Amino acid sequence: MDNPQPTYPVTIGQMSVLHDLHMMPPDRQWEANLTFTWDLPAGHTEDEVWAALTKLAMRHESMRLRYIFDDDGIRMYVAAHDAEAAMKGVRRPPTDLADLETAAYDLNRTIIDLTSEMSWLASVVTDGGEPVKVLIVVHHTTADGAASLVLQEELQALLAGEELPPASSVIALSQRQHSPEGAARLRAAQRYWKRTMEATPRRPVEARSGKYLGGTLSTGIPLPRLHEGAEKLNVSLPTCILTAYYRGLCKVTGGNAHLILYMTNNRFEVDTIRMVTSFVQYAPMVLAFDPDEPFESMVDKAHWKSFSALKYSVCDPVFVGGILDEYSKLDPPTEPGFSFNPMIAPPGFPSDNISRPWSIEYAVPTRATGPQVYQIARGLSSLEIEMRTDFQDFTPESLDAFFVSVQEDLQALSGTYEPRA
Repeated sequence: MDNPQPTYPVTIGQMSVLHDLHMMPPDRQWEANLTFTWDLPAGHTEDEVWAALTKLAMRHESMRLRYIFDDDGIRMYVAAHDAEAAMKGVRRPPTDLADLETAAYDLNRTIIDLTSEMSWLASVVTDGGEPVKVLIVVHHTTADGAASLVLQEELQALLAGEELPPASSVIALSQRQHSPEGAARLRAAQRYWKRTMEATPRRPVEARSGKYLGGTLSTGIPLPRLHEGAEKLNVSLPTCILTAYYRGLCKVTGGNAHLILYMTNNRFEVDTIRMVTSFVQYAPMVLAFDPDEPFESMVDKAHWKSFSALKYSVCDPVFVGGILDEYSKLDPPTEPGFSFNPMIAPPGFPSDNISRPWSIEYAVPTRATGPQVYQIARGLSSLEIEMRTDFQDFTPESLDAFFVSVQEDLQALSGTYEPRA
């Protein structure tokens, strides 16, 4: 059936998510979902919460988009222009607080059809009949981690009766990216990727072990201490964590040159800082430092490497997938690349600023697709480092040694030396 709505090319960030989605088995496409649980202020009814969620949907185009997949490529269009249409199929029955964990697991595994459904789902969580939280599942084309924080903040503001300024347009972003100027920036990014892959180390052995390992390091280090340590080095905290990640990889692999795929949200312009959509793409860089170099000077070099890479982080995902595949088939092949995703609250975010013993918890990852080596650094009040990998150099023993290495670097950065729990 013909679509009567105007259609537009998808943004580069959306295209990246959709490219990855195409690579997933049909029964694993729930892995493109992001799940969040947000606290609600006291004193609101379910209807008031849903009214605020409806206003969010009407503010942000990405929450009302659908997609067309055909021989001409992928295009998007605004599928809902009024509140009723925007919320069709979104509202799920309320969830009792005691059942939240099970409900979140089940809702997260809902496969969302982007051609015929809204790209997000929600349930109000109640305790004794009173709304206390909202459970949200958002398809990654609609939002990334940074956008989820925007949505969370705006929900609180709307519940408080605040007036919000107009939201930035995803369609306008698409039009800029597909303009002649945007095309020139994409070509420059492709040239940068080519240079980076030419400098990537190559290994004469098969890199996959075929067995996924996973674990989470709870550092026990409060974020304010880490931000203070990074400020003393005149760099960002993500750069410090990146450096600790690289140093841990050197100890595990025995090498000192590694392709790092730095996941960035590309929110560098005024109208994209708070835009609700998915911007995430990889900024590639090869880090190759003297492993005996002090952490402080290594951080400074990693900062400038990251700065250069981030300038070219918006790139055609089809090209990126092709060049990674091309270099993986060389004889010997390149390393697979070590993915790094920092999701860190900025300085000043509320924290109790109390250091605690650190611990490591191991678990087989639930996600079976995605990067071969993936570190996620999550920090709101304290910092956690999650790893999942099937890279052959990682064994249970070397993964533990990796975490210990990262912990030692971060403790030195923050000046905290709590024992292992």
